[in-house]
Amino acid sequence: MKTKPLISVIVPVYNTEKYLKKCIDSIIMQTYKEFELFLVDDGSTDSCPMLCDEYAVTDSRVKVIHKKNEGQGMARNMALDAASGKYISFIDSDDWVVPNMLEKMVNAAEQYSADIVFCGIAVFNGLKITENRYFEDIKLYDKHSLMKDYVSTPYIHTGPCNKLYRHFLFDKIRFPNIRAREDAYIMHEVLGQCKTGVHVGECLYIQFVHQGSTERSKFNLNKLSLLECAKRLQQYIFEYFPDLYEYVELKYANEIIYVMGEIVNSFSYNKYKKE
Repeated sequence: MKTKPLISVIVPVYNTEKYLKKCIDSIIMQTYKEFELFLVDDGSTDSCPMLCDEYAVTDSRVKVIHKKNEGQGMARNMALDAASGKYISFIDSDDWVVPNMLEKMVNAAEQYSADIVFCGIAVFNGLKITENRYFEDIKLYDKHSLMKDYVSTPYIHTGPCNKLYRHFLFDKIRFPNIRAREDAYIMHEVLGQCKTGVHVGECLYIQFVHQGSTERSKFNLNKLSLLECAKRLQQYIFEYFPDLYEYVELKYANEIIYVMGEIVNSFSYNKYKKE
């Protein structure tokens, strides 16, 4: 009897006690049962550590890691070092997933021998859920079309959480020790290893966008990492996908403009005048 492929689901956790139970329950109740769930407590100061431990007691698939606070990227790295699944999935602790997400994603990966699988994202703003669905059906990718959609469309973005990855994609790649856009720092390198990909079309991941999230917080120096990410992407595309360089040629300049706008819009000009 053929065994089902194991998925390593990785959830970095930091002070999200109001949302964590819904997130974990949405994973525990998946129709696809063959997974291990890493809850990485990144130095939380609320009730999250205790809540994580409670789930580990009641479900043998749950593995808890407690560590000092270093940010999402480093939390994910610690779980990657311990993950044993054929596939990797990242979920943020204030988001949740629909009941058949893992089943849909792994079935697509197996059917099409895909190195990476994408699903659509629905956004919850605290009042309603809005779907961002780009395709009505399956879309298949080869290496070049995958990278082209990444650099030129909104279909594939830097966020790590609406994707299912073959484990080998992270054999030599880890998230950097930065506090913002750590996903953008490495995503092009992850995608660049993929020979095949598939987008299932459906919105299977629910992202909770709220005022306390990292991306919506006021400007701080961590956001300067956007510039380094843009430079890395430009260099990578120039070297490995030169015919796509036109899509990233102005990215570094655009990010400079964006960062300056963030400084002005957050009334922080005097504080960050030097930058």
